[in-house]
Amino acid sequence: MLGTVKIGILSDTHGKFATALHAVQLLQQQGVDMLIHCGDVGDESVLDTLAGGAPAHFVFGNNDFDQGRIKDFANQHQMLCLEAAGTFEMAEKTISVTHGDSRRLIESVLTASPGVHYLLTGHTHQKHDQLISVGEKTVRRINPGALFRTPRPSVAVLDLINDRLSFFHLGSP
Repeated sequence: MLGTVKIGILSDTHGKFATALHAVQLLQQQGVDMLIHCGDVGDESVLDTLAGGAPAHFVFGNNDFDQGRIKDFANQHQMLCLEAAGTFEMAEKTISVTHGDSRRLIESVLTASPGVHYLLTGHTHQKHDQLISVGEKTVRRINPGALFRTPRPSVAVLDLINDRLSFFHLGSP
């Protein structure tokens, strides 16, 4: 048995440092091996909460206006900016990430990477875990919910080895 390989997933922080910090601490307590931010980071302070622990990747969302400054900060702190969308491999799984505000981009990501197992998105501020058909294949689309403009801020942890997803709601920071 291989054990676990866990990804901590968060989205839609919109520059809310204290909430982002609380979320990252919660994810770290779950023993995540990587952090993925699905867009609408807001500013460098949120990326600062991701720095220094598990490796972190992120995409830009439709409310990430100063992308150059955010990307420069990420590069200085060894975080991977996937721009509007990106795909990577971990634990023999292919994972694509995009904010979720562009149906065309989602379709492009899924057709460009036919072996995708997971599509991580944000944007809607509503958590979900659904299977979507892509040709003859099924992809698991996960949205961790949001950390801003939501009555119940949430994040998610995906265990890639066991294909288990857990949602966590944040209490007060």
